[in-house]
Amino acid sequence: MRVCAIIVVCLIVALLISCGGGGGASTKQPPPPPAQFYLPLAVGNTWTYACNHNGGNLTDTVTQTVAVNGQQTFAMQMQFPNGPTQTFLLANDTQGNTTFYGYLVNGTAMPVTPTPYIAANPTVGQAFNYPALGGGTINRTFTSFTVTNPTALGVFNVAVYDEGGLPAYGYTQGQGVTEQDHNFPQFDCTVTSIKLH
Repeated sequence: MRVCAIIVVCLIVALLISCGGGGGASTKQPPPPPAQFYLPLAVGNTWTYACNHNGGNLTDTVTQTVAVNGQQTFAMQMQFPNGPTQTFLLANDTQGNTTFYGYLVNGTAMPVTPTPYIAANPTVGQAFNYPALGGGTINRTFTSFTVTNPTALGVFNVAVYDEGGLPAYGYTQGQGVTEQDHNFPQFDCTVTSIKLH
């Protein structure tokens, strides 16, 4: 009888060990993949464009991080064929949205009330107005999902945002701005290189 009891105990112990000790096997799910941002933000990210109608070439670069009221933002220096360079202070959230926090001028942050700039899931006609540097408002609206004109890197699917009623920026998930229009159709700027970190 004693031998049977020992055998039963050994079988129970062996069963518990093979089942993970009876403590319940872990059923943890892997973490979700990171959001595919319409505007990936990391220091050193760079986009270069060729602009038609003698617009030359443009380069937009994320130059540094800047704290704005406790929020880490990324300084995105943007060139324009029809105006001076400006540096926007932007940050992405975990849902894939981008918020505008202000401008960087001569190394100094000029904060504004945080304003939605790009949505992960925009709806046609949704407004994304933000304060203009020096006063006023840039009227910005999501207008459509479409494709870019041919670029040096191919044709991209884009979410298009108008500014002042004219097409301005086409954002591609995971890539950033792949087409810019400034005073459409005078300057159509298509991406020639993308460098992401």
